[in-house]
Amino acid sequence: HPNLYYDFRPDPPWQRDGILLLCYIGVEELARSASTGLKANPGFDLAQLNVEMLCAFVVAGAWVGAALLTGVLAEERYNRMRVVVTWLLAAPLAAGLRFALFTEFLEGLPSFALADALTGPTAILTDAAATLVIQLVLRLAEEEGLI
Repeated sequence: HPNLYYDFRPDPPWQRDGILLLCYIGVEELARSASTGLKANPGFDLAQLNVEMLCAFVVAGAWVGAALLTGVLAEERYNRMRVVVTWLLAAPLAAGLRFALFTEFLEGLPSFALADALTGPTAILTDAAATLVIQLVLRLAEEEGLI
């Protein structure tokens, strides 16, 4: 049918980079929640969900902001050294923002698990390492024509 065609427009680089990081944080939280066993009160904790979403936006936003500065969203997209420099800027920025945004908020909550999940060293180091791996694998997949 002539009216049913797909007008292909490639995703902008910031969208590819950011969406993968948003998805990673969501899957990470789901895995963390599932691995801690049965919950006393099954269901969604709306406050925790909102904090996790904000955390995901912090990680993705830090990456996109640093990538704009280093040119990784434009002509230097496939320069591995620029990707690493972007990561060296974005990872500490995301960690600092997480501490600034969540430390005081989390002190009033009874759930220490949530505090560790957002501002604990393991969570921050895991997110930092995953960010670099995700960005390098994404670029490799783009270069190979898989995406």
